[in-house]
Formats: sequence, C-alpha cells, structure tokens
Amino acid sequence: MDINGITLNGTEAKRTKEGLIAGIDLNITIDNVDVKSSGDVTISFTYSANYRPEIGYLKMSGYIGGKSDKEESKRITDEFKKSKHLPLDISEPLLNMINATAGINGIFVARALNLSPPIIPARISLVSNEQQPAFAKGAKK
Repeated sequence: MDINGITLNGTEAKRTKEGLIAGIDLNITIDNVDVKSSGDVTISFTYSANYRPEIGYLKMSGYIGGKSDKEESKRITDEFKKSKHLPLDISEPLLNMINATAGINGIFVARALNLSPPIIPARISLVSNEQQPAFAKGAKK
C-alpha cells in the first residue's frame, strides 16, 4: 500500500486529578477500513494515552489515506473483516506513522494540561502468533 498521508481530525484530553504520573498506557485502535474500487484506501484510527493512576487521558482520532492494487485491497479488506486487524506487513508502518504523528502532536495538548508527553520513541515491530516465542503466547517460563 502506498501511503499518501495522515490526518488528525479530533482530539479530546482531560486531567482528572492532580498527582504524580506513574505511567502512560498507549493504545492504537484501527476503527475502520474503507477500500474503494479505484484502489483508494482510508484507514480510520484512534490513538489514546491513559495516564496512571487515573490522572488523565488524551485521545486523538484521524485517518491515513493511501492507494493499493486490487489484490492488496482484497487482502486488506478480508483481514479487517475477519479479525479487525490489518495484514502485518501493512500494520507495522501504519502503526509507526500513527504513533509518531499522534505522539508528536499530543505534546502540545498534554503540555496545556500539565501531563507528560505521550512519546514512545521505539519503532513498533509486529510478528504473527506463529513467530512469537512460547512465553509471549501465555506459556509459563
């Protein structure tokens, strides 16, 4: 899939109480995938940062636009309908793009509420369940 760009179209943030932030839980959810017959692909997402222990939150929504051929479009659509996920080879660059864009833009929103920047600098790498080590699948060491 060729990525044309990313757009943030919503944000919501709130500091619910004062106190020290013990950590930040980050989550990226792919909300919807829209593939047109022309090959245009729109992937909607929500990025959320929850500040522990219940100090506050930051949510940003947006979409990524791209283009894919007929075969890849079918693969994207089929996988999302089946599992609400994207194929791994497509997910990794998209999740990294979302993480970088929302994290950097989230600095400005977080700063206004005296929250820590929601930055995770490491790149996200995905592997299929078959490639995960046994301990990552829930087996005991």
